[in-house]
Amino acid sequence: MKMEMATQNLWRSIEQLPHLPFVIDRELEEGLELQIVQALQLLDNLNLAQGICSQCGGKCCRDLGCDLFTPELGSCPIAEYRPLICRFHYCERFGSEQDVLIQWLRDLFTSATCHGEAGSRATTALELNMLMFRACKRSEDSCPQLVEKMGQIIAMARSEGISWQEAEEQLGREIEAYRSNSQSKRRPYGVFLLGGIRVRTAT
Repeated sequence: MKMEMATQNLWRSIEQLPHLPFVIDRELEEGLELQIVQALQLLDNLNLAQGICSQCGGKCCRDLGCDLFTPELGSCPIAEYRPLICRFHYCERFGSEQDVLIQWLRDLFTSATCHGEAGSRATTALELNMLMFRACKRSEDSCPQLVEKMGQIIAMARSEGISWQEAEEQLGREIEAYRSNSQSKRRPYGVFLLGGIRVRTAT
């Protein structure tokens, strides 16, 4: 599949995903092109078979600036709902034989994010996705309410106010609640810099 066509198809698929930025496997399998689904499944199966992510100590999570990664949990606490930016990111630990496929997925995702119209639900969700991982977040930017709540849960677990098991359960409940309300209303927008370009994001 040519990159331009794949990019356009991916963006149209992203626009239809029901509860962005948090997605589950079934939603991707039903919503994305078969070639993309098969590529993601191949790499995920490789990960499960070899324990690549579980043994790396969160390097990719830290590189992305994910506020939810914590060594106390040993793995992603929202893996079931992990956002698109995580699902399209794979590292060199997957082996040089996967380099072309990994780069294709990264290029595809990056290109697709440039296709959306400002203010569309998919663009807004991807901007929230970027905020979650501090990809381009400045200290003066306001953080969406959901991200604040998730950060508070992690902080409570670190201060031993709740157990890590309870923290993981609370994070899951927060995401479920967000997904349940994700299409009920549009939120006002703030502004932050993405690669030097001013873009709007939900607050």
